[in-house]
Amino acid sequence: MQTGKGQVAAIATPDEIDRHLAQENTLTQGQRGAIEMSGGSCDRVIAWQGVAGSGKTYSLKLLKDLAEAKGYTIQGFAPSAEAAHTLAKAAHIPSDTVASLLSRQVAPSPTDKTIWIVDEAGLLSAKDAHALLQRATAQQARVILVGDTRQLSAVEAGNPFKSLQAGGIQTAYLEESRRQKTQNLKAAVAMIEAGQLEQAIHHLDQTGAIQAISQPDQRFQKITQDYLNLSPKEQRNTLLLAGTHIERLALTTQIRRALQQQNTLGEDTFTLTSLRSRNLTTAQATYASHYQPGDVIVPNYTYKSQGLVKYQQYRVIQTNRETNRITVETPQGQLLTINPARCQRKTVYAIQQILIARGDQLRWTRNNRDAKIRNGQRFTITAIDQAGNAQIVDNSGNHTQVNLQGHQYIDYALVSTTYSSQGKTADRLMALMDSSINQESFYVAASRAKHHLCIYTADTAELAQRVLRSQANEIASDYIPLFQVTHAQTQKNPHHTNASDPDCRNVGESLGDRLAKNLAATLWRDRHPATREPQTTAAVNRFHHSTGGYTSLIEQLEQAGLELDRSAAAATANLEPVDCIIPEQHLGKSTAVAGKLRPELNQPEHQLERQQQLTTATNELFSRLEPTGSLKKLLKKRHYQKLWVHYSQGIQTGNPRELDYRVAHKAFSAGLDHKEIGLILSAGSAYVRQIHDHSGKQPALHYVNQTVRNISQRQAPIRKLTKPQSQLEL
Repeated sequence: MQTGKGQVAAIATPDEIDRHLAQENTLTQGQRGAIEMSGGSCDRVIAWQGVAGSGKTYSLKLLKDLAEAKGYTIQGFAPSAEAAHTLAKAAHIPSDTVASLLSRQVAPSPTDKTIWIVDEAGLLSAKDAHALLQRATAQQARVILVGDTRQLSAVEAGNPFKSLQAGGIQTAYLEESRRQKTQNLKAAVAMIEAGQLEQAIHHLDQTGAIQAISQPDQRFQKITQDYLNLSPKEQRNTLLLAGTHIERLALTTQIRRALQQQNTLGEDTFTLTSLRSRNLTTAQATYASHYQPGDVIVPNYTYKSQGLVKYQQYRVIQTNRETNRITVETPQGQLLTINPARCQRKTVYAIQQILIARGDQLRWTRNNRDAKIRNGQRFTITAIDQAGNAQIVDNSGNHTQVNLQGHQYIDYALVSTTYSSQGKTADRLMALMDSSINQESFYVAASRAKHHLCIYTADTAELAQRVLRSQANEIASDYIPLFQVTHAQTQKNPHHTNASDPDCRNVGESLGDRLAKNLAATLWRDRHPATREPQTTAAVNRFHHSTGGYTSLIEQLEQAGLELDRSAAAATANLEPVDCIIPEQHLGKSTAVAGKLRPELNQPEHQLERQQQLTTATNELFSRLEPTGSLKKLLKKRHYQKLWVHYSQGIQTGNPRELDYRVAHKAFSAGLDHKEIGLILSAGSAYVRQIHDHSGKQPALHYVNQTVRNISQRQAPIRKLTKPQSQLEL
């Protein structure tokens, strides 16, 4: 990643960007900042980290128009065909899947005037991200990764979008959601984004957005009846969600039956044999133990050594775990024994029978470029006979005749899973949330709705506990820069081991963040008047001071919406001293002490004991780390970046210099001194970064100092500054 920094020219000058955005008066500060950063950045790979509904797609359209006016070619990519289609339709960017990009051979570009925009980057696996960055380097293409680390991650291993941000990639932050149109919804989603998960559940419950019904059949009946009470137009603008495929099919069956009783849906006419992906990871699909008789294997490449032909369907007859062999039946009826480890690129499907009637809403589940079919594309049955001959119409109004005999890549579209809903928007959302819900899926589901949200669950208190769990992929790449895992853009100095490098600082910061979250979770779980001892408060204060005024810690302790299982021990266990990113002696101490932070006693009678153990472990952790002084330095930059975000909120201006002035003015009015204001500008200002990239360190420093002087000189009278209690020495 380091060799990609400062290696390309800026797309446009600050004045050109200002003129391009002059008429865009409705942009949020995050949207404008993302476009300004992207237009002025000299890094080959950058990122947009944006909350759900923050206007990322519209901002990409504006950036695309700016870049094309400067002679650049823009290409869009996404992990799924549906996401690529949405990007192409909404941002007017020609788009395709990441898999398609990686599978084709393209000649290197003679210039560096190609920009790849990768939407839903949080769904990329580590393997695909590595391959994409390698391809971008070979093609001399810039890459803008767009996504949200708080949403769902890839089924495959790794969380590279998070890893790259932890590794110091230049990132624009879009933190203001524009999707929700009611105050109640805005407040709930804002709480979830801030990690206040239990508060969000309480707020939704108080506003009538949660229906707690203990019996599953009554719960399904309630959501069905509520859906039927909507008008046809409201139903078309409603997104129905379920956590698992089993729940999705059960709810679909109940709603279909009710629609047939209303004569809104025709009688069942044909039974379709549907192939549903089992979503096996690449690693799982290499072992015969993960296959079942009746499964269907579809290779995505031809494997001559195994006798497999690309895109043909092979039915599993039997498996042998001892020899890791699978016996399959070919389309011609012959038996074939294969080694699943020798044909890695394949998809494994389960067979399910679904009833089809006139009026059914269905969707394709696999891409077919020849037929112009994309995975996720919806259509409606307008007529069908008992032989499977059907007339269908898609959402664009195109009518087609198809035969549905044989194994089909088709499924019901009436109800979606939470995972498949990422990237969608609806006026109304109705969601089943039970045992499968977690922190990421809760955020994705709740943030889809514009006007109405209704959650159906067995018990509100249990739901509040379940949403604290995170199932985001957690591997070593979450705590060390991606280039140490994938070697992407890292050939500059492979033996460099300076522990004070910016990348080392970000690794320490990520570790500190994980420790803070675990501490917050533990304290909140045990909070009780009888156990809130003075030493607990002292430990928290010491933790806060030792992390350089890490402002989000106190917020997390107050919000207390963080899950318990992602302990500091689990986080640091994933750290290995690769190329001495963190000095081994420090890593060992951190791991040993942090391991004590993992709470092992959950019974109420042990809460006081846990508080005392936690206090002891925290004190020991910082007594070991404080002599090095490194932890204070590790989090300094991010601390001032967060202050920049805080003081820039609500400021609407298209002039980056005016933005800097107004941010400095707000910080000055809040009681911060000259040095702190200068550090805020240096850490957060896109204009300061542009000066630094184009002219060097000294001109950027001169601009910062001049801005701070102007602020202090224009205050009348000049008051003596005193540091507020919330601002801590670094």
